[in-house]
Amino acid sequence: MSIHIAYYISGHGFGHAARQQPIIKRLSELGLTVHVRTGAPDKFFQAPNVVYHQQQYDIGMVQIDAMHIDPEAAFRWYGGFLGRQGDVILEEVAYLRENDVHLIACDIPPIACEIAALMGLPCVVVTHFTWDWVYQHYMDDFPQYQYIIDSITASYHKADLLLEMPFAHPMPQFDHIEKIPLVMNPLTKTREQVRAEFDVPDHHKLCVISMGGMDWAGNMDALRQKQGWTFLVTPAAWPQVCEWPHTRLVGHGYAGFHNLFAAADLAIGKLGYSTMSELVGNGTPSLYIRREGWREHDLLSPAMQLYSHSIEITHHQYEAGDWIDWIDELAARDGKLPVLQTNGVEVAARRLYQLAEG
Repeated sequence: MSIHIAYYISGHGFGHAARQQPIIKRLSELGLTVHVRTGAPDKFFQAPNVVYHQQQYDIGMVQIDAMHIDPEAAFRWYGGFLGRQGDVILEEVAYLRENDVHLIACDIPPIACEIAALMGLPCVVVTHFTWDWVYQHYMDDFPQYQYIIDSITASYHKADLLLEMPFAHPMPQFDHIEKIPLVMNPLTKTREQVRAEFDVPDHHKLCVISMGGMDWAGNMDALRQKQGWTFLVTPAAWPQVCEWPHTRLVGHGYAGFHNLFAAADLAIGKLGYSTMSELVGNGTPSLYIRREGWREHDLLSPAMQLYSHSIEITHHQYEAGDWIDWIDELAARDGKLPVLQTNGVEVAARRLYQLAEG
């Protein structure tokens, strides 16, 4: 009989779903039934023995677009959610008991820790940052919401274990911490297959422009006259570039974006943890935009500078388009870089399996 676990995943952007996707797939391969509870789309969880339920269990950060955030809107949402959290917990407990769940994992809705505590189940948090740490950054401007941070910290403290991903901030909320290697998705397409799929000419370099699933593209004029390159863009950018012969569309429903990063000669766009992992793990050079006011960026940018060939630019520089003159040199860099272990999927999945078995 299959062992059942529940996996609560933040719907903030696509990064949390993208980095938990390979762990959940591996758990499925090990014979577990995984009940995914998340606001993220189901395209990330297409594996046998995965039961998907779409619901918002946290808000993360409200984003106006890929580069601009609205912290107060996030706090207002979370304040309202705390008012009904008790009812949500009872609904979740009923479902998990009905399905004989043995373990709860999360990245990183705090409510998962509350559910596990009420049920007497082990709870494992899998992350490199927490929402209380993110929100604390804004308390000088919004001190009236300190109670939200206090609630989140108290919830995280109920977890039994943190599986800490690389490039984490200190997390004293957790009494027991085990570090794991970098988590990245195993490739399902070769470089040649990706280039053929998007009809990339043999003499062209390939560039992926991605804003982490956000509907924002910025000014694409810099691409217009660039020769020797094919650019893959998302739907937000497509109206600007659809008539240019060297651009290709990657649709909203495209699964396996990690294959594109691995096949690319260069990536450009917003830097998130999942994107960073794929770029670093596959050795893909990148030009990434500094995310002002977003605390996680100060964890990721030093990692990119150390473990990849990359250049950080400002939002203003991106819009101005001067970076187009740098991409040939950046894509050609081949200096030796420090090596990271990239078997975090196997390490995390095996540990979760062990705990679920009891």
